[in-house]
Amino acid sequence: MPNVTEREIAENLMQLGFRPDYCGYRYMIEAVKLRMDSPPARTALHKGIYEEIARRYGTTVGRVERGIRYAIETVHIYGNERWHSLFPGEDKPTNGQAIAAIAERHRLRRVS
Repeated sequence: MPNVTEREIAENLMQLGFRPDYCGYRYMIEAVKLRMDSPPARTALHKGIYEEIARRYGTTVGRVERGIRYAIETVHIYGNERWHSLFPGEDKPTNGQAIAAIAERHRLRRVS
């Protein structure tokens, strides 16, 4: 499968209710891209993705993690029908769960 583009990921995130003005939106794009570009055997989100994003943006791992968490939290509270069909229920997904599910959703959209 060819590498995904930022535009494709951004469009996917916006369909789920993410907005470009959310803190962590850019980090989320990078996290999904890194997750999709990683080998299939790597199933769990690990600190290495946060470290890579922090390096690219010249910030700290903590800020990347918080930014992504804030974006997910905001979408979970105010999100649309697509978000809530991906994550039904009251519990907000963890960063790793959200990134993995969005990456998989994006991958499946590209395959079909």
